[in-house]
Amino acid sequence: MLLYLIVLLQLFQLIAANAATYTFQSSSITVNEGESAEICVVKDGSHISVQNLVYIQVEEISAVRGVDFIASDQIVIDSMSGQLTACTNIFIPFNDDSETDESFRLTIITSPVNVHAYYVGMANVATVTIKNVIAPLSCKEKLLLLTCKTIEMTGKNLPRPCIPALGNP
Repeated sequence: MLLYLIVLLQLFQLIAANAATYTFQSSSITVNEGESAEICVVKDGSHISVQNLVYIQVEEISAVRGVDFIASDQIVIDSMSGQLTACTNIFIPFNDDSETDESFRLTIITSPVNVHAYYVGMANVATVTIKNVIAPLSCKEKLLLLTCKTIEMTGKNLPRPCIPALGNP
């Protein structure tokens, strides 16, 4: 009974509200290193003519800000009038680490400028998972690796640059 009352009150708030409600388009976003994660918020359809700056808190889980993803503590998405969906991108750089998947959390928060500018919907948390990708070798690195493998197969002593190229200590 209490659950029905809560749902009814939330529906009433949405119907009577003069401000838009925002949620994430997806609560789970997966992206490879070297790509950008597209972060989208969706405005409820009854307030399509409303324009807002939507504030999103960015929190590290296992991914490290500035190393695994490029974003400040808080990002802002401009939700234009006439658009139901507004998006921004967070860049995920390559790193040379061989690692497991990493993640960070996004949370839609109330506007720090005007707390009544918009409402935060129930799907207000999204997790971005970063898949580890080994960066492709450059032409120079490929040529060095090929040369070193050829020398190694002949049984000759490896020159110093070949040792790290082949992953030998």
